[in-house]
Amino acid sequence: GRGNPDFVYQLTIRPGPYLASIFPLGAQRGTSSELMVRGQMLTGAKRLEVEGGLGQGLEVKGLSSALDAATVQVKVAKDATLGLYHLRLLTRAGWPNPAKFFVGDLPELIEAEPNDAPGQAQRAGVPATINGRIERKGDLDRFCFTAGAGEQLVFDVKAEELGSPLDTHLTLFDAKGSELASNDDADPNNRLNRDARLEFSFREAGDYSLAIRDLSRLGGSDYGYRQ
Repeated sequence: GRGNPDFVYQLTIRPGPYLASIFPLGAQRGTSSELMVRGQMLTGAKRLEVEGGLGQGLEVKGLSSALDAATVQVKVAKDATLGLYHLRLLTRAGWPNPAKFFVGDLPELIEAEPNDAPGQAQRAGVPATINGRIERKGDLDRFCFTAGAGEQLVFDVKAEELGSPLDTHLTLFDAKGSELASNDDADPNNRLNRDARLEFSFREAGDYSLAIRDLSRLGGSDYGYRQ
């Protein structure tokens, strides 16, 4: 296990609903998205609200729920404020904990399996935001893209920052499968955020691939990310 003086917590014990995760963890403004919500005691979901006064940018178009899951159809306005939103889902049993949702301005892609092996890498445009999940222990998601000679790209993951348990690890490969760079933590001194970040300048034009996994090879339905 891990621990240090920065690992503080607050424990609340109460009856009521619990929201474990949402997927995807965000959307591009000016688009519609179907959010899959996982948790407990979510039956009878009545409405979705946004904390912080930014709710005008998100419109709920549909809502359905069961005991441990809910589905929300969300439309993000073209002029929605970019950045982090906190969503709360009112259920028959009350309000659960809020979920984090990020609104961006880049084209978005949903990760699709199988994409573990080099020959299965999913093609992604540049620039883009990829929404994915490390769905099981040992899972690895791989994406291929084209870079120009002298082009510098930044690969920035949001996972733990958005409430995901995923401890991301990134590895960059060339077309032959040789490792070019890797990163575990964007800021090794920030013990409260383990999200990975890579910056790389490409000497040669061509196809490259990026692999993302959990550092400890863990995974599950709640292990979502945006990159």
